[in-house]
Amino acid sequence: MNFDELIVCTRCESDACYKQEVTKDISIELCYGCGFQSNSLMKKGTIFAYGASRDNWQWAAAKAIPDDEKGFITNMSNLKLFKESDFIEALSYIEVIP
Repeated sequence: MNFDELIVCTRCESDACYKQEVTKDISIELCYGCGFQSNSLMKKGTIFAYGASRDNWQWAAAKAIPDDEKGFITNMSNLKLFKESDFIEALSYIEVIP
């Protein structure tokens, strides 16, 4: 099984995107061109830090919706905020975990 490879970034089309296969079902992508990061667990949505400063922030979670061109896109209209200590609840909201 090939665990590491360089691929073309799906966001900026740079050829400096690193992909690591963790298991047959989980992979991680990190683009050194634009900074885009993704993993196969997040096909159900996106979670990111949202706030004004490192002392004043929350987790933001938004569910993904099907898209004919890209497969899935994040739907920001269903964005929900979670306390800094509630990352697990954010994962549950986008249905990565039960």
